[in-house]
Amino acid sequence: MNQPEGRDRLKQTPYQDLEALIDTYLGPDGLLLSSSRDFRYRGEQHRLAKTILSCLVNRESLIAEAGTGIGKTFAYLIPALTAGVTVVISTASKTLQDQLYNRDLPRLAEVMGRPVKVARLKGRSNYVCAHRLNRALGGQLGFNMQEQSLLHQLAEFSRASPDGDLSGFDPISRHPGLIPTVTSTMENCLGHRCDHISECAVVKAREDALEASIVIVNHHLLCSSLRLLQDQDVELLPKPQAYIIDEAHSFLDIASDQFTQTVSSQSLTTLAR
Repeated sequence: MNQPEGRDRLKQTPYQDLEALIDTYLGPDGLLLSSSRDFRYRGEQHRLAKTILSCLVNRESLIAEAGTGIGKTFAYLIPALTAGVTVVISTASKTLQDQLYNRDLPRLAEVMGRPVKVARLKGRSNYVCAHRLNRALGGQLGFNMQEQSLLHQLAEFSRASPDGDLSGFDPISRHPGLIPTVTSTMENCLGHRCDHISECAVVKAREDALEASIVIVNHHLLCSSLRLLQDQDVELLPKPQAYIIDEAHSFLDIASDQFTQTVSSQSLTTLAR
């Protein structure tokens, strides 16, 4: 029998049963405690997880400040997995983004026995562009021998990488000047005219995100995707039942930058004529 998804699952599962699952995972004798030597019971974490579950089920908003050591990451990941709703998680840093995707969510999904489709979506400058990499490998851009060697290593990485994310290719960090050469921007992307569209890492990452139950982004990408949806009706993210904003202290400034429109005095003068 297929499991109900998203809101359907919430409608068919009594809230008391969902809350009991939080106890099963995070309680004093929970699965996490018995499955990991690194985990210790935290009452504040347990209570926060129940509060977040209630908000997910009832579609309520919550602002929570958690001190160091409470374990806020698990406190929101476990309710999200338990409720089974589509969630977009936004972080301030790519480091936390990678931690959630590579470590925390796979670990929890295994312990909880809840397989889930997770996607990590970053801005296009984080992905290898096959077209621009091949152009760089053509030898006409004046790279020295060390840079040419690095480009060939990057080509091997790109062929083997499942997602083309440059964070998996450490040598590029020592040559940041090469990054604009092997990644694309909105201005220089060829879109559907590109011969490499079928292998485009950006397209694949966006397609994966639209099909995922949990999508991990950073604040800049979340705000820019919402702006794109507002201005051009283009969807980069699935329509979630909830947004979880981690490291929210920096979100307001980023959102203000993304949604602020500036008008110069010269523009106003021109409009008034």
